[in-house]
Amino acid sequence: MGKILSLAMKPIRDFNFESRAHKVISREKPAPAPKYKVDLLELERIQRDHPEIIEENLKKDEMLNKRLKNVFVDSYDPAKLQKQPQNPNRPLPTSRTPAGDFEYGFHEPREVPPGRVTLKNALQFINNHQLDPKNYTSTKIALQYNLPEETVKHILMYCKIFEMYFPKEEKKTKTSFFGRYVPRKEIVRTKLEDTSSKD
Repeated sequence: MGKILSLAMKPIRDFNFESRAHKVISREKPAPAPKYKVDLLELERIQRDHPEIIEENLKKDEMLNKRLKNVFVDSYDPAKLQKQPQNPNRPLPTSRTPAGDFEYGFHEPREVPPGRVTLKNALQFINNHQLDPKNYTSTKIALQYNLPEETVKHILMYCKIFEMYFPKEEKKTKTSFFGRYVPRKEIVRTKLEDTSSKD
């Protein structure tokens, strides 16, 4: 309802808007804002008791006017005047083009501290171990990458790289899905498990 009313009132509000604006602008001195009663009483008291203060405020201060005329403001860019020497260890970028996408989604460090490994190297040794576990053992990997052997064992146990198998036209192996056929092992129940299931 409010929007409809404001749309209906808009032509009335904007009627003869330009000439009304010119009328206000053409006035010599705008009317001052109304003062509070307390302020008017205070002004009357100052005029009565100290008329010299009001006269002093109305006078033009010549000394201040001269000082204002002598003030000049010059702006300059300090970077253009003083060129800072570049640090060779931390050079500024010369190209403003955005950097391309990194191989693994983020920038890999150049130097890796001992006991740490980059994602690229981790994927490499996991892949090598998956392809040839006899030659790429956890001990050899730990020595090569300067890692604790226990950590490498956990990485190789819990982290695997996905392998993709494409189906061939002739199915020679027994596969239920695109993967190698792994014969299922029979689970043998122990006596302890049998007794606990009965309770």
